[in-house]
Amino acid sequence: MEKIKKNNEKTNLLRKLYIFTILFEKLDSLKPYQLSFKDIELLNHNWISNKDLILNYPSFYFWLCKNYDFFETIKKEIIINSNKNIIPFWIICLKIITSINCITNNEIDKRYQQDIICFIKNEIKNKQSNLNSNWINLVMTNVNEKIKVQIFGILYYFIIEISKDSKIIRNKLNEEKYNIIKDIFKKIYSSVFLNQLSDILKKDINSEEPIIKFIVNPNDYIYQQFTVLLDNLKNKIISHQSFQDLKEMMNNYGKQFNSIVSNIENSINEEISKKNEQKKIELQKKIRENFENENKILVENIDNYIFIEYITHIFNINNIKII
Repeated sequence: MEKIKKNNEKTNLLRKLYIFTILFEKLDSLKPYQLSFKDIELLNHNWISNKDLILNYPSFYFWLCKNYDFFETIKKEIIINSNKNIIPFWIICLKIITSINCITNNEIDKRYQQDIICFIKNEIKNKQSNLNSNWINLVMTNVNEKIKVQIFGILYYFIIEISKDSKIIRNKLNEEKYNIIKDIFKKIYSSVFLNQLSDILKKDINSEEPIIKFIVNPNDYIYQQFTVLLDNLKNKIISHQSFQDLKEMMNNYGKQFNSIVSNIENSINEEISKKNEQKKIELQKKIRENFENENKILVENIDNYIFIEYITHIFNINNIKII
């Protein structure tokens, strides 16, 4: 039993040494932190509503919100045991743990996680002088009641569900669909950092505001964005110099083709005209021949008639009685 106890002590010691090894490696690779007693003072008060903490240490604030119950449990003991004239080692550890890289998200689908988290980190860096706690509602579901904004929480659940969409369409369109959804997610996060999201969500459901259109009907919004993409692609192709060169070349070919067609038509018309002329000549000849034949017959009949009349007159045949 005693041997097992000693082995456990050795194991715990090795584990602690390993943790310290990782910690020291991190310290070597990071820039020196500017520590102050203010770091402790911020935690002595109602830190969750402390604007200085949100503005100066947004990633630290994120970590505290994410681990609220755990931190509240150990906070008193840590602070009570801290020497007011010494910055304790746990502050250094906490600083490392709560760097900007501690901002993560495992609730949104992994296809969007990296892009959204990178976007959030950049927004924090760019708008640090105007930060508040609202953005926390769009990065975690378990938000403390003191900073919870219900409408933002509902929107965050909506973002999570949309991100898990698994409907597959054509490969290229599928990629564009993800990009469209990713872009509208970024619009939502950008608006919360600009403190505009509350006003946007108050707009009428028939508003042309992209975020509202996406929330009301994601399918229609994505389809409209597809249409815009196709129009842009069409305009890009049409305005490209290669297309203009092709168009000019086709126009030249068109003119040549029209000339060829015109020549063919003229040749056909000439041929038809020749055939019609030949038919006309043949018809006239045939009519002439028929006329001459008919005239000849008529002349013969007239001659016969005259001869008969002459004989009849001479011999007065009409007066001869046969019976």
